[in-house]
Amino acid sequence: MGFPTFDPYFCPISMETGIISTAEAELAFRQWALAVDKELKSDGGHQKLIWNPEPEIAIPSYQTAVHKRAEQFAQLVSQLALKQQTSFLIGLDVDGAHENPNQAIHQSFEHGVGALRISRPVLPASEILKGVQPGYLYLEWIGGDTLGAIDWISANLPSELQSSADGGVFLSHTEGQMPAKEQWLGHHVAVKSTIPQYRTIRIDAGIAADAGASIAQQIAFALLQAKQYLLEAKHAGVAFTNPNDHVHFHFNQGNQYLLECVKTRTFAGLWHRMLELMHLPSDSPASISTGVSTLYLTAGDRHNNMLRITAATMASVLSGSKAHFNPPFDHFNADKSSESQRLSHAIGLVLLEESFLGKVKNPSLGSYALDNLQYELAEKAWDQFARWEEQGDYRELFAQGVIQRDIQAHAQKLQEQFDQAHLKLVGVNVYPNKQETSPAAIPIPKASNPNGLQAIRLAEKLEKQN
Repeated sequence: MGFPTFDPYFCPISMETGIISTAEAELAFRQWALAVDKELKSDGGHQKLIWNPEPEIAIPSYQTAVHKRAEQFAQLVSQLALKQQTSFLIGLDVDGAHENPNQAIHQSFEHGVGALRISRPVLPASEILKGVQPGYLYLEWIGGDTLGAIDWISANLPSELQSSADGGVFLSHTEGQMPAKEQWLGHHVAVKSTIPQYRTIRIDAGIAADAGASIAQQIAFALLQAKQYLLEAKHAGVAFTNPNDHVHFHFNQGNQYLLECVKTRTFAGLWHRMLELMHLPSDSPASISTGVSTLYLTAGDRHNNMLRITAATMASVLSGSKAHFNPPFDHFNADKSSESQRLSHAIGLVLLEESFLGKVKNPSLGSYALDNLQYELAEKAWDQFARWEEQGDYRELFAQGVIQRDIQAHAQKLQEQFDQAHLKLVGVNVYPNKQETSPAAIPIPKASNPNGLQAIRLAEKLEKQN
């Protein structure tokens, strides 16, 4: 698949129709360029707006960007705009090992949570979901009693919400390992025959983020795995009328704030392009949720974790996520506070209810820096996707360890940058609080799949030394 010959977001778009004509594009572009020339006082702009978020990605100056994109922009005939979600939800991720998951769920509702994810539950669905009203919140069920979850949701979904209910019942992945083809196809049929509006496939690129993948690798990881599902469905004769009605994507936000602001936007554009190249419908928005990567969280310095979680939540709003799931800010502290999860929820609620970020459609539209960064990231991500695609399909590459080795190589670079304090975590490897005693840390579990992606924390080694 060749890199897209258009930039789907680098333009002023009618938010009513989401479509622009060539004439409108050319006119809007000239007006925009004149306005920026005036703002820059016609000095050429060559020393302006230059910023390097990562060694391999740079935002060029304004004039360079204009000349690079002018021809592409004029060729747009009727390009779909970024179809951002009209609402943004703060969610609760309930771990399957939780002692009383039903109580935790109902307590979260009191705190304003509008999305719910149950991950690898041990208890039956009827016990965990007792008193929950599906259809009134975004609901994900992952692994465990999937058949029980299907039956429970079907029995408790109000008739007036049959068409508008949003959520999914998914099989669990093991550190990036896809379920067997026959297994996921059977699951897809079971869900769609009972609750057809729920999605059945979940692509978790957050696994790659936690393992230390670059942002370009995370996007390519999601594209390659999604393509594998689409091809397997096609070969099995399963019709995906609209893939976005069946597939859900999850990304974890890291510490590169501006890159995180455009990560899921960039992915959505490339996903849209890939569906076009595969001659599949792409006229509805991609279903995308976000969380916080374990990579940058620390066991100590908990209040800085709150700042990291706040930045991740803000980036998720700007990037177009439908729901964001925050972990407790002392997630890796062996002596957890009972208030930590509530405060993590409150971060999102403050942004939504007091800053009104959830009421603004596509708040980052028109940002020069983000639009350019998004284009540069799209090129990097598509190149990574193409390199993997040339070597084989997702299952082949994962079985051979190709994807894992590439991600591990980037993770090693990140660790070296952190150890040398080039990649900074305030309060950890720079400006540490000498008076603070490092608390006992909860280690990240080793991958249960020996061939799977292993989550890491950059600060773990330094915490052990202290």
